[in-house]
Amino acid sequence: MSCTVRYVNIMREYFPSRYAPPLTAFLTSLQFVDEKREMDEGAALIERCWRGFWARRRKNQLLYARETDQRQNQVRLLKSEEQFQSDYVRLLKKRLKKVRRSEERSEELTKLALGAETACACTSVQDAPPPYLRQ
Repeated sequence: MSCTVRYVNIMREYFPSRYAPPLTAFLTSLQFVDEKREMDEGAALIERCWRGFWARRRKNQLLYARETDQRQNQVRLLKSEEQFQSDYVRLLKKRLKKVRRSEERSEELTKLALGAETACACTSVQDAPPPYLRQ
């Protein structure tokens, strides 16, 4: 109990009739001030909780957006890497196909130039193992 309220109670006891109306008004104003202070504290608490709720909600939305964007970037990166690798494989297949065609054409030209018998002899000589491996 505050000193002012004690003082008012003492005045009320010693001078009940003379100080009754002003004391009642004074006490009412003190009670109103106390209630107003409590309500202000309660309103501040509610406001603080509300601001905290909205801040947490906003933070979660921003984090979700950031993580989603990072995942999308990762998927784009992997997709780009896959596209590069598939293009590279396609290029290698094309080169291999050209090499095989050139080998086939060279064999055909060899057969045409040397004749069938000579070409067979050349290929058999090429396919034969070297002398140091023969036994």
